[in-house]
Amino acid sequence: MPGPTLVVACVACRASYLLESLHSGNTFGARCWTDGYQHAAMPPDTPPITPCAKCAAFFWVDGAPEIGVFEPWDATPPPIAKGARKVRWLKEPEYAEALASGHATTPDRERVLRVYAWWTANTPRRKRATAARDADTEARVRANLERPAAMLDVDDARERLTAAATARELGRFDAAAELLARAVPPGYERVGAFIAELAAKCDDRVRELTERASEGTGESGNGGNEVRSVTILGEFQQCVDVPGPC
Repeated sequence: MPGPTLVVACVACRASYLLESLHSGNTFGARCWTDGYQHAAMPPDTPPITPCAKCAAFFWVDGAPEIGVFEPWDATPPPIAKGARKVRWLKEPEYAEALASGHATTPDRERVLRVYAWWTANTPRRKRATAARDADTEARVRANLERPAAMLDVDDARERLTAAATARELGRFDAAAELLARAVPPGYERVGAFIAELAAKCDDRVRELTERASEGTGESGNGGNEVRSVTILGEFQQCVDVPGPC
């Protein structure tokens, strides 16, 4: 059910942006992948950070001044909304730009940027597992994954599962197997077993978590162009509220 639309301002130049919301949503029929990404039709899809089309600065949406609000059924939006653009999700290279330009001002914000960069980079492989990356993208993806791998506490069962997922995608299959040989969080045994199975096959591609996932099909379904949050791979994503279209 749609909620109110907020009008917020870029913190750098005060350009106006529209921020849509939902009163409620659900994850019915959601699809999940080994990087912790979930695709569902109904959760709110508010980007946590967005680029300004006017001044090119990035700004965190939760820190943007609210300058107006209206309901989706209002016949005439307020004048302040005239000409305002919708906030948009960053493209994969833009996450690296946001990190490099000092927008990871807290550990949680760094995690948000790195998780979204990871998920967004994997989007083409959700549609086709064999999708190739050019050399620049591959280097950027690997550099991004190295940092969260170092941030995670492998003595924590939930973070250890995420560490195994990143190790596998980095091609460190033995390291992933060693991590998964230890206890996984209760309720995540099948996830851990599937990631271990992929590591044993030296498979570094993102894969969908389904009833037939262990069959190792090359295609992972239509995937869509949206990124949705999920905590299936542990507390590494605890600060990630609502990912969206990339």
